[in-house]
Amino acid sequence: MAENINEEIQQLNIEDVMKEIRNDIKDKYSDSDLTTFDDVLGDSDFSFLSYAYSDVSLQKSVEYCVSHRAVQCNYPITGNPIAVLYKKTVRRILAFYVNHLFGQQNDINYHMVNSIFQLYGYKNQLNNKGDFLKRVESLEAENDYLKSRITELEAKFNK
Repeated sequence: MAENINEEIQQLNIEDVMKEIRNDIKDKYSDSDLTTFDDVLGDSDFSFLSYAYSDVSLQKSVEYCVSHRAVQCNYPITGNPIAVLYKKTVRRILAFYVNHLFGQQNDINYHMVNSIFQLYGYKNQLNNKGDFLKRVESLEAENDYLKSRITELEAKFNK
């Protein structure tokens, strides 16, 4: 018996087997039925994001992050009574571990949102400083004009 198996293995050609498998796949599925990587929206697909800076978009993102920074771990359990009992049991068994993870995630979310909020405030502060500097420059220009006007008037008065 073992000799028959060894003879069959020796006569077996791997390339022929692979050709048969490929032909079976081609027969069962057409190329249009197969899902490609482009058809699946992955986690790394950020093509919908705009890389151009938008003050409105930043403000909306900050508001969303602030309002959704806490992760909740107590969603309602639904299903038939046996499934509900099973889910409650699993939840109670894993509560010590999951609650700790949720706490850590909430801490990370808090600090990330706080950092984003601080950056947003800093950007607004820089904008305000820019407005302030423009105002100072215009007042300095006006002051220089008034000083030159005073010297002109003094020169006329002293004649």
